[in-house]
Amino acid sequence: MVAPFAALADELARLVEGLDAVSMVGPSATGLLEVAVRLKKTAGALEVLVARRAVASNQWRRDGARCPEEWLARKGGTSFGGAKGTLIGAEQVERCPQVQHALQRGEVSPDQAAVIAGAAVEDPSATGSLLEAAQVDDLRGLKRKAARVRQGAVRDEQAQHAAQQKARRMDWAVHDDDGMLHLTGALTPEQGARFRAAIQPYITAVFRDTKGSVLTAEQKIADGFMRMVDAAADPAKRLGAGGCKVIVRVDAAALARGHSHPGETCEITGQGPIPVPAVDALLPEAYVAFVVANAVDVTHVAHAGRFPTALQRTALQWRDAECTVAGCSADVALDTDHIVEHAAGGPTQLGNLANKCRPDHRRKTIGGYRDGPRQPDGQRPLLPPDRTITRAGPDPP
Repeated sequence: MVAPFAALADELARLVEGLDAVSMVGPSATGLLEVAVRLKKTAGALEVLVARRAVASNQWRRDGARCPEEWLARKGGTSFGGAKGTLIGAEQVERCPQVQHALQRGEVSPDQAAVIAGAAVEDPSATGSLLEAAQVDDLRGLKRKAARVRQGAVRDEQAQHAAQQKARRMDWAVHDDDGMLHLTGALTPEQGARFRAAIQPYITAVFRDTKGSVLTAEQKIADGFMRMVDAAADPAKRLGAGGCKVIVRVDAAALARGHSHPGETCEITGQGPIPVPAVDALLPEAYVAFVVANAVDVTHVAHAGRFPTALQRTALQWRDAECTVAGCSADVALDTDHIVEHAAGGPTQLGNLANKCRPDHRRKTIGGYRDGPRQPDGQRPLLPPDRTITRAGPDPP
C-alpha cells in the first residue's frame, strides 16, 4: 500500500525540483497554483487519515519523542500546536463519515474538515449545511458558523459551558529571534466583545487615516492596537465615549425569562451565543445595545437621508457583523452600502442596506460590480459588470 504513494511523492519531488518558476507567465502560474492547492488538500487528507494509526504504532516512542505531537511536528516540520490540531482533527473526522468522505474526495481541506467535524460531533444535523458553506466561505467564516452550531448544541448546559470558557481564558506573549513580540490568547465571549468594541475605534481611525496606502490590513490592525495602548497613557488620545459598545441580540421571551431555550437566541455580535445572565457582566464597563427580536421593529424604519439612523446602525452592526459579500469574512472597517443606490432612489431602509468591506464596496461603486440575489445565510455574491443580471432589490420586510 505504501509503495504507490511513495512513487507518486518521488515523481512530484522530481517535477518540482526541475521547475523554473521564475520564467513562468501569469496563466501558467495561476493554473499550476490551482494544481498545487489540489495536491496540498490531497496530501493533507492523507496525513489526517493515517495520523492516528501511525501514532498508535508507538513509533514515536521508539524515535525518542516525548509525545505523539512532538513526533508528528518533527516529521512534518510544523509547530507543536499544528501537530496537535492535526491529531484532534483526525479523531473528530473519524467520528463523522460524511466529513471523512468529503475530505477523501478533495471537497474540503483538512482544516475545513476539522472545523466541520468538531461542530458535527455536537450537532450531526448541521453537517450538510457546513459542508455547503465550505464551498463558499473562507476558513474564518466557516469557523464562525461552526462555532454557532457548537454553542447552540450546548444551550441546555449554558452555565457549565460558560464556566469552561472562563477556565480556558489565557494570555501569552513570546519574543522571536528578531525581538518581535507575538501575542496570542483566549478570552471569554463577554471579554472578547468588550475588547473588540474598545479597540474598534482605533482600528477604524487607522484605516481612515491610511486610506490608499500600501499597508496591509494586518499592519493597520496592529497600528490600531498601538494607538489604543498610547491612549491608555494619554487621555487626550482616547477615542469613543461612555465606554465600549457591545451589541447583544436576544429574543424577547428569553430576556424576560432570564435564560434561553433551544432555538432561542442570545448572542454577542462578532462573538456568538452566550447565556442570558452573562449579559450582566457587560453592564459595569460597557454600553450594551440590545436588539430584541419580536420587541423592537427596525425593519420598516426608513428616512429620506443617505446615512442610516443610530437605531439602524445598531441593527446593521448586529446583522452584518462581517462583510455581506459571499465568501468574505472581513469584520473591520466595514462600509454601509445601499443595495439599490441611493442616487437611483434606493431607500435608507434596513432591507436596502448592507455592510461591505472596503475592497468589495469599492468594486461595486467604482468597478461596476452589482449585488446578486440574497442567499439563505444573508450574503450576496458580487457579480461582474460584464454579466447580464437582473438588478438586486431590497430584502423583503
